[in-house]
Amino acid sequence: MSPLHSPLKIALVSLFLCLFVLFGFWKLGVCRPNTPPQTRIIVTETAPPLRRQMPQKAPVKDFYRVIIDNNLFRPLGWTPPRQSFPYRLIGTLIATDGDTPPKAFLQTTNGQKTHAVELGSTLGGWKVQAIAKKQVTLEKDGQPTTLRLETYHTLTPKRRTGYRRR
Repeated sequence: MSPLHSPLKIALVSLFLCLFVLFGFWKLGVCRPNTPPQTRIIVTETAPPLRRQMPQKAPVKDFYRVIIDNNLFRPLGWTPPRQSFPYRLIGTLIATDGDTPPKAFLQTTNGQKTHAVELGSTLGGWKVQAIAKKQVTLEKDGQPTTLRLETYHTLTPKRRTGYRRR
């Protein structure tokens, strides 16, 4: 077989001829789907140029709010701490005679200090409005808040009858 008729050369020439024929059919429109005739659009009025609206920047605090609220490094199931009242009632003293004014004993929530207050006294911006048995009413900025004495019930184990030793 001569070098002019090698199988590789024949394959390349036939591939070239096929591509040439397909390109010719495509250019003539034989292989194209039926397309509607092209229409010309004539514009009689021109619209004013569009002004590009720049997005308003959110304050930096709002931008980072998502990161602050959904911190990646918090443990799973974490919930923010509840806002608690700064004081808790630990007792009231109401005298039976009319001469001694009633007193309430309040403790800071963190348990560092204990305060004895009477009617009309103020404590950390809170004014004592009323003292009753096991409760005290405090007011700040016109908002009254009533603190009640927390009672704890102790749990005692049930006694088992008919207990057998194994």
